[in-house]
Amino acid sequence: MKHSEDIFNDHANFIDKLNPPKSLFSIQNMSDNNFIIDEKFPYHYHDWFELYYLRSGKCIYTLKTKRYYVNENNWIFIPPNLKHKVMYLTPTHDRCLMYFSKDYLNPLVISHINQLITNPIFAPGQEDFASINAIPDKLLYEFENKSEFSEELIKSYLLELFVAFLREIERKASGDTNTSNHNLLVDHVIRYINVHYAEKITLNDLADLTCVGSNYVSRIFKQVTGININEYINLIRITHAKKLLNTTNDSITNIAYKCGFNDSNYFSHVFKKFEKVSPQQYGSSRL
Repeated sequence: MKHSEDIFNDHANFIDKLNPPKSLFSIQNMSDNNFIIDEKFPYHYHDWFELYYLRSGKCIYTLKTKRYYVNENNWIFIPPNLKHKVMYLTPTHDRCLMYFSKDYLNPLVISHINQLITNPIFAPGQEDFASINAIPDKLLYEFENKSEFSEELIKSYLLELFVAFLREIERKASGDTNTSNHNLLVDHVIRYINVHYAEKITLNDLADLTCVGSNYVSRIFKQVTGININEYINLIRITHAKKLLNTTNDSITNIAYKCGFNDSNYFSHVFKKFEKVSPQQYGSSRL
């Protein structure tokens, strides 16, 4: 199993941060199974642009203080020197990380850069889904098989991506006005769960908290995050349980109760669903 601090070190060491080249394009694929979700993946930033493409899985990407819920086949754009971090909502996920300097951006894209910064997440529409999601493999090929044409092809692929990105921003601007309200509702629910995970949490409690119906809060949470509320509650509880298994000698039963599970057998069932091992096996593996 790979801990998130190891992932961060892979990420941070991919490019020499002390001596970044003036002209830069780099790309790497990363894939993890049984990823341990913890709190050690820190905020970080770099001197270049980053494009993050989630091939599979789900995560919460935080840019400075704002959360974005990233689902499979979503992209996120991170400008230079902006603090960011990621929390994965699934133990298995594949992603592609692209880093590049400003000279890889077409002047037309640069003229719209504020729109990209304000609307950093991109989910390709059905009409260009296949062509956009093929771009990472094209970029990776040119990066690994450099020729006299590679740099121009890389720039053209990035232009194709960003044009689709900007068109989607324009489409959303003239369409859905409920997106920001939905995100605020989900943020409110997530903050409550993160604080009260050890207590009994019902869908009716969350509906009362957000002043909407229980079916509505459930539907919007799934629509925005890609997982249902009970999955998220269990995710947070298991995250804290792993911390206790790593740092205390508490019994499995006590840890279950401390993390909001009233039944240690159910706790073990949920733990194994997320981690592919039992709490006992997980605890013994650190010895």
